[in-house]
Amino acid sequence: MARRSGLLTTGIPMKSSVIVCGILGAVILLFSSICIFISVERYNYAKRAVSEGDSVYATCTQKWSETKTVTRKHKHSLRTKTKTTYYYANAMYIYNDQKYYCNKLSVDSSMQVGDQIHIYVLPENPARYVEPGDRTVSLFSVILYSAMIIFGVTLVFSAISQSRRLKKYRSAQNLNSTYQNNGMNNTYQGYNDSNNTYQGHNNQW
Repeated sequence: MARRSGLLTTGIPMKSSVIVCGILGAVILLFSSICIFISVERYNYAKRAVSEGDSVYATCTQKWSETKTVTRKHKHSLRTKTKTTYYYANAMYIYNDQKYYCNKLSVDSSMQVGDQIHIYVLPENPARYVEPGDRTVSLFSVILYSAMIIFGVTLVFSAISQSRRLKKYRSAQNLNSTYQNNGMNNTYQGYNDSNNTYQGHNNQW
């Protein structure tokens, strides 16, 4: 039987396509769920650190900048480049007579080495600092992960539906095969009965 795009010509999905669809949907669903869980956990931790934690100041030990260039294509093949410069700093803070270090803290362009940077820490985990801006959640990431979850659920349900169709198709094939075998047996048995009757008539003669 000819095949086209992973499906049989009868429209019945192949077993391999069903398995691939199910595995891909499960992987996407698991990955997006983990990402959403991590994002929610970070948001809750940052919110709790700001509201319940201790406000401390870290001293800037090193500062550097990072420039990103974004190219946008407009009508009539015109292209514009937008350069954005981000400023970061390494810092060190002391909490309960212990030194802790911050890596890549967001700072403004006027920040200098030795300046104080405001952060929050929780007493049970002072090594994990929180910047005031960490309480926000990216809208793009929420939309992206939600779309990935919907896509993963769609693939899983599609695999389940195709698996049921494949099972019904195989059941129908087995039933048809059984019916054909019974028909052949009945025909063979009828042939033997008529042959025996013919032989009986010959014996009478």
